[in-house]
Amino acid sequence: MKITKAISIPNWNDEARDTAIAYWQSRGIVFTDVSEDRLTGKRGSPWGNMTSFDMSKLVAILMIDHVKDGEVICVLDVDTSFQAITEWNAAYWGLEMDTFESVLLHGDAREQEWREFQKNSRAAAWRWTLSFTLLGHKRGRL
Repeated sequence: MKITKAISIPNWNDEARDTAIAYWQSRGIVFTDVSEDRLTGKRGSPWGNMTSFDMSKLVAILMIDHVKDGEVICVLDVDTSFQAITEWNAAYWGLEMDTFESVLLHGDAREQEWREFQKNSRAAAWRWTLSFTLLGHKRGRL
């Protein structure tokens, strides 16, 4: 599953690149290639795909490209093998991308939104589990 985000950033420089690296490292990404216009990293393991309900443990490749002045393209390619992906799971990666944009542009890591999301997604996960996957897979009212 690929999650793509285009971010308009007026000044992609060393400081913005360092901010991007710090944010994604805090999300478990280990960078394998860092250059002026491209960042590449990965996280997770095949074991995480087979055993984890934590979406940050799945194998994922991150690519951030400065494509032109004022624009950065961020792609998170998540391997969803061995997983039943719910709307809540996909929303996790979307919120990561939205938070990345917010951190780059405003220095805001959206802590309150993450707390609320985690609370609601845990409740949905319990409903999903206890209902034998019939309930809790869709976002919306719990």
